[in-house]
Amino acid sequence: MMVTSIDKSHIQLSLNELFGIDFVVNEGKNYIDLRPADLTLGEGFAIRISFSWRSLICDFIPDNYAAALLNAMGSSTDNQKELFRTLYSAVIQNSSIQIEMLINRSSFDPGAPSDWPIIWRNVQLSMKVMSFVFENMKPADYEQIVMEWGGRMLSMILSLIPMETEEEDIDGFPEGALSRIEVNKYERNLINRQACLLIHGTDCKVCGFSFESRYGFIGRGYIHVHHVTPLSKMGENYKVNPSNDLIPVCPNCHAMLHKRNPPYTVEELKLIIEKNAK
Repeated sequence: MMVTSIDKSHIQLSLNELFGIDFVVNEGKNYIDLRPADLTLGEGFAIRISFSWRSLICDFIPDNYAAALLNAMGSSTDNQKELFRTLYSAVIQNSSIQIEMLINRSSFDPGAPSDWPIIWRNVQLSMKVMSFVFENMKPADYEQIVMEWGGRMLSMILSLIPMETEEEDIDGFPEGALSRIEVNKYERNLINRQACLLIHGTDCKVCGFSFESRYGFIGRGYIHVHHVTPLSKMGENYKVNPSNDLIPVCPNCHAMLHKRNPPYTVEELKLIIEKNAK
């Protein structure tokens, strides 16, 4: 199946908006690769989106010399693994999706990070999405599929990427092995945002407004994310739970939630809307 005439720059821009990092987009006969641009070729990874008969397959493909990165992912914190589990659980709510995970050539449950080994020598993560019909799809349709499903796989992988600063090294790895993974690029709050939208959708939880329904393609995926617990109330070591702490809201409702300190709750703002609609 040939994929032609996609707008790579549009995919790159959209992924940059989602994750705050730059990507290289490469196109093959029946696949598209997404690669973080700041990881040295040979030491990073790619997400490959393959188009086959009636199905879409997203594969995490580590580079040949990505051993340091894989080991660091295996040694990720409990909070990072919980974020991965949350993202995974949100993705597999769709019954047409199958996800397989092999670590050191043994099968593991992606939803049970506590069972994973700490040392990762090689890793395979594959997501298969069934019941696709690719015939007569336009290039814009392929682009949206790449951003939607490739973005979901990227969210899971990036949730495990270590949050080291440029000046710090990780014990047990060669000096500077992960220095290119910059804390100001792989921001955890962007991954939390993705988890929130996977779990709660992109319609406003207060008024139900949908940007896609109103504006079509250009509004797809656009929404604000509101912290149920105000950022000012979160302690330094507070761990955000995307399921409970974040909700999607439209800009108008977001502004109204913050018209009071502490902010109105979603339920309170819904009552205000209902009262004034009469």
